[in-house]
Amino acid sequence: MKRTLNVLGMACNHCAEEVKTALLGVGGVLEVEVKLEDHTAIVTGDTPITELVATLADLGYAATIKNG
Repeated sequence: MKRTLNVLGMACNHCAEEVKTALLGVGGVLEVEVKLEDHTAIVTGDTPITELVATLADLGYAATIKNG
């Protein structure tokens, strides 16, 4: 399953890499594509969305599910 998260607080390439690394470390995540210019992370896997959001919150980023 592929889901897109809006990630608030990503301001640079370091932030984007931090988000990608953290999400890839979550069990069940198979692939992550972070788009800094869109402030999004596209996550492929079967991890509950709440776990993805919590992982980013632990890093200081607010994340929500992107609709449409």
